[in-house]
Amino acid sequence: MAVTKIWPVRGRLDHSIDYAMNPEKTDADLRQPDLDCLEDVMNYAVNEEKTEKKFYVSGVNCNPAIARQQFQTVKTQFGKEGGIIAYHGYQSFAEGEVTPQEAHEIGVELAKTIWGEGFQVVVATHLNTKCLHNHFVVNSVSYLDGKRCRQKQWTDISKINDEICSKYRLNVVERHGRGIPYQLAKAEREGAPTRLNIAREAVEAALSVSCNLRELKYHLSVMGYICQFNENRKYWTIRQQDWKRPIRLIRMGEEYSNDQIRQRLRDNPPEVRKGMLHLAECKYYRRSYSSGLCKKSRHRKISGLRGLYYHYCYLLGYLPKRRLKPYQVSPALRDDLLKLNELSIEVRLLQEHQIDDLQQLFDYRKAMYEKVFMTEAEIRKLRNLKMRRSTTATKKSELQSEIEKLKEQMKDSRRQVVICDRISSRSQKMKEKIQSTREDEKNMKREEMIK
Repeated sequence: MAVTKIWPVRGRLDHSIDYAMNPEKTDADLRQPDLDCLEDVMNYAVNEEKTEKKFYVSGVNCNPAIARQQFQTVKTQFGKEGGIIAYHGYQSFAEGEVTPQEAHEIGVELAKTIWGEGFQVVVATHLNTKCLHNHFVVNSVSYLDGKRCRQKQWTDISKINDEICSKYRLNVVERHGRGIPYQLAKAEREGAPTRLNIAREAVEAALSVSCNLRELKYHLSVMGYICQFNENRKYWTIRQQDWKRPIRLIRMGEEYSNDQIRQRLRDNPPEVRKGMLHLAECKYYRRSYSSGLCKKSRHRKISGLRGLYYHYCYLLGYLPKRRLKPYQVSPALRDDLLKLNELSIEVRLLQEHQIDDLQQLFDYRKAMYEKVFMTEAEIRKLRNLKMRRSTTATKKSELQSEIEKLKEQMKDSRRQVVICDRISSRSQKMKEKIQSTREDEKNMKREEMIK
């Protein structure tokens, strides 16, 4: 099976072409993976025909050796040198699915089918990874009439790619309707919190104790959702107040279509109302941080940044002794359930280094930043030693291993700097959200007292 992607290029044209035509990635030694014995290996090594290098680079409507000049000439001719200068795409195959020659043939055929009628394309097959893949660099201006290559001209790239792969008897990617973003699909597979599955839990809980649409709408509103259950609407939706767009219930599955929801509500016996969600179970403001903590504690109270993060995790229901259903969390904080991985990493850093205020955080960040520069200097020094003629092959290998270790250390230090920046910006937002939540609690309690 082959997957494809394409994106616009702005800036320098030569960078994309040079990357696609990199000889280190497009040449092959024609090596056979399975050789039976040493004699075969020796015969293979000295075989002059097999040691010839083949380069898998082709041009459609252009000469790849001078493609950059030809691209630029077309742009100058039609006075369209600004904006998107090219499109860069790839077509990747599964490991062991095709040979380099087959991969290149498929790539050239794909380029000719999509852009061959009026655009110049460089096709290069990269062999430097286990999965062979083609790179396409497409001129954004047609050499025939000077028209721009618009998005509509390659929106069907996946469909055409599947047709060509079927022609070569390769597997194709199964597609079911409109796709969802990769990160969302991955989170759904792993069971991580997303807006969709959090909302699904809320709808399921409300459906279990409702006998009609009016009750369903009431229970969801208690959980902080705004519902649109108009009978004339094709798709019913729910959303939180701070969302820009609502979620269609049908996205949660076929069992959440308008007809299915009506049927489920009709099938619920009146007795389900006895199990109605008590306000204390689903109204977030009923669960106060101070409840149960008024007694004297033997443990030292944690304040500052660590205390702020622990309190925030408590409000999210993320502490071991206080687990909450996602819909029981305040709507103002609910979207941060999607960032629990980031929050846990930040809490670990604060706890490990005992950071309680911004000054300590900035000092730690500065130390990590300086460590990055020192490590870069050491890497440059080792590279200079490695490049000397007097350095032996063994010594070069040792130097390379040291460089790799230093690179990992430098990555870790840079990661720490990024986490510090995240804590600095997130901590202020946390304070604002907590304050907003407290004000909402006071307003709701005041309304209850008036009633």
